[in-house]
Amino acid sequence: MKKSLSLLSAAVLTASCLSITTASADVEATPLFYMKAAESGNYEINGEMNVIKIDSLETEMTISAKIYFSDDSKGAWSISPKWNSNSEHIKITNVYNPLEDGNLKEFAYAEKDADGNLIVSRNGCDYSVNKNYGSHNFTVRSADGKALVPYGEWSDSYPLLTFDFTIDADTPDGTYEIFFTKDEDNATRCAMDAANGNTIYTFPDNPPSLSNLTIIIGEDAQAGDISLQGKPVEAAPGEKVEVDFVINAPENTKSGISGVFFKVDSGEKLNFVSAEFDDAFNFYGMYNAETGEVAFANPDGKDVPASNGDTLVTLTFEVPADAAKGDVYKIGLNGLEIVNTNGVNVTSNAAIQPVEIKVTDSLTPNYGDINLDGVVDASDASMALVEYASMSTGDGTTLNAQQALNGDGNFDGTVNSSDASDILSYYAHVQTSGDDAKTFLDFFNRKAPV
Repeated sequence: MKKSLSLLSAAVLTASCLSITTASADVEATPLFYMKAAESGNYEINGEMNVIKIDSLETEMTISAKIYFSDDSKGAWSISPKWNSNSEHIKITNVYNPLEDGNLKEFAYAEKDADGNLIVSRNGCDYSVNKNYGSHNFTVRSADGKALVPYGEWSDSYPLLTFDFTIDADTPDGTYEIFFTKDEDNATRCAMDAANGNTIYTFPDNPPSLSNLTIIIGEDAQAGDISLQGKPVEAAPGEKVEVDFVINAPENTKSGISGVFFKVDSGEKLNFVSAEFDDAFNFYGMYNAETGEVAFANPDGKDVPASNGDTLVTLTFEVPADAAKGDVYKIGLNGLEIVNTNGVNVTSNAAIQPVEIKVTDSLTPNYGDINLDGVVDASDASMALVEYASMSTGDGTTLNAQQALNGDGNFDGTVNSSDASDILSYYAHVQTSGDDAKTFLDFFNRKAPV
């Protein structure tokens, strides 16, 4: 038993971190909050300074990091990153406000006088810790409500702030994150200056992108340990086919799942129809068949244990009616994010191979249904007459293999006016019989050839 996902809503799209297209041509890219760790001889740094690799911990370790904000439009008047650790073994300490009295330092939204000297900024800066969640919050806002003007030429010129985090000596091997929060008391947000014609960005309607800091402890630990793997299937032209995506995770994984987000990439010809999730996960979810976006999560926000090999979601596709035997359609999941209850992305870094739908010549007939819409009516009779006229004048067939199979309900090897007449007769029977209607073959007392 699977549960259907209804049409995707804006709220679920927000939670998904799928890319957002802005309405303003002045905005080149979605604003981005990101972190970078300081270099040290005690650990390795990969992935543009945001992945820390520690082979082993012998003593407590303190690491410094910085938070930056990238905004190509330079239109933000208020920005407020919130961040936290996903482990009790890793504690955030020494958060440093660049504009504290007596400690004025260059940072992204500092000010200089005409001589190039730093001056006391008119911008407001606040730092606080949420007692309920333990998250840290730093806010910068302009005093006059106009857009903040970055002091540096690019976002890496000066950080918004610096902080330290301490890792306990007894921290188990595994993967951890210092992450930007997304779903607590309005969470990370930035608002753009509408007066200057820029798009409004505000959580949760249209959030900035977030790039977290990953800490990998232990020689065998990986940055992520869960992915989805599709099961290849075969289908006939015009057939609707289900593709199961199963959880691919180590048997001893400690990660759970609270939400999954991705965008289906099935190419131009293969039609994405719907998405269903397995009852075992009890997720609430939505999808958009036109855009391919799929987002679903545990409604109570808690993790559901991930068991290797369990089917998580089933996607339904419609193979083109004009597909030929041997055609292969590949399906990818772009932007796949599997997150836990802390909003941490636990998706495996391993490449996910696209799943394939292979077209075979095994066709299942639905006699009378020439246009492949699932019903037998006058439209099918009309198509039978068009086919008959085309073949009679030597112009060739107008039907693909599936349509021709469905249309030849009297098994004489062609689709002609006799088939059109049969279809109209059967259509009239269905209209008058309702739920008691016979099948096409039973109505005519026929048996399909073996």
